[in-house]
Amino acid sequence: MDLFSKTYSINFSPLLLIIILVIVSSFAIFLYIYLKKLSNKRKVAKTGFLGKPLYQLSLIVVVLSIAVGSYFLSTSDIELVSEAKQDVKTDIEYQIVSKDGKYRTIQFEAVPIVDGEKWGGADVFDIFWNIRPDDETQSRGQEGVDHFETARTASNPSVFVTKLTQGQYKVRVIVVLDEQSYESSEQITID
Repeated sequence: MDLFSKTYSINFSPLLLIIILVIVSSFAIFLYIYLKKLSNKRKVAKTGFLGKPLYQLSLIVVVLSIAVGSYFLSTSDIELVSEAKQDVKTDIEYQIVSKDGKYRTIQFEAVPIVDGEKWGGADVFDIFWNIRPDDETQSRGQEGVDHFETARTASNPSVFVTKLTQGQYKVRVIVVLDEQSYESSEQITID
């Protein structure tokens, strides 16, 4: 038997047709699935509001804000409000009440003067006292004194009593009126 001497004829047309049909149908199915996925991606909002970009809306808001703001600025009357600042000073008064060896009992009084009037009429004051000895007095063992008084008026004046040794002191008084603070200080000598 001679294999090469015989001629065999095979018709590929039905087989080729089936292969081409499978390839084309699988390509069509793949294309359909891919387009469906793209369509679903476009329905899901990834940026902005419901998939729409917000830069156009923000640009419109900025332009309208500038237009409305410039309109109101150009049409409104300018009212300048100026407040006259109060002139607040404090009289610091003190007297030696008693002497006990090297210590002196001192009574301090602070009288706020608002625009030339003692206690400013019916005003209420908070008063902070800060009494510091000079270096020489401090070297003899005298410490500083701090004292705070609230709601002081002409009927409830500021009176503060403390014991100090002889020497030089700086008395600083901070008066608070209408959330503003005013400071006065005085150098005193206790004999």
